[in-house]
Amino acid sequence: FVVGFAMMLIIPSLALFGMFVQETSDTVTRSQVNKIGNYMLDTATQTYHGTNGTIIVIEVNFPEGVMNLTVPTENELVFTFESDGATGVAGEAVFYSDVPLNGTFTDDDVNEGIKKFKFTATESGSVVLIERVQKY
Repeated sequence: FVVGFAMMLIIPSLALFGMFVQETSDTVTRSQVNKIGNYMLDTATQTYHGTNGTIIVIEVNFPEGVMNLTVPTENELVFTFESDGATGVAGEAVFYSDVPLNGTFTDDDVNEGIKKFKFTATESGSVVLIERVQKY
C-alpha cells in the first residue's frame, strides 16, 4: 500500500518536472534570441553611422533551437526558433531596424554555438550588409 501510494506521488511529479524543464528551455532560448537580435541591431546602427566601408565584427553564442535567420525586408531581422518541443511549433522574433539591412544566411550560420558576423556599410553607406565570418 505504501509503495503504491509513493508511486502515485512520484509519477505525476516527474511529469510536472519534465514540463518545467521544457518551459525553462524555451524561456532561455527566447531570452538568448532577444539578446542576439538587439546586439545585431545595435551593431548595424553603429556601422551605418560610420563612414562608407566601416566594418564591425561581433561574436554571438547561438542557443540550441534556432532554426533560421532572415532579412525579409531591409528594415527587419527575423529569427525562427523551436518554441515548444512537445508540439513542434516554431516561434519567431522580429526585430525592426532604423537602418537598412541586407543579408542571407544558411542553417549552418545559426546552429548552436559561437559564430562571428561581419557588418559592413556598403553602397555609399546606404545599406548595412551582414554576413557570417567563417574560418577556412
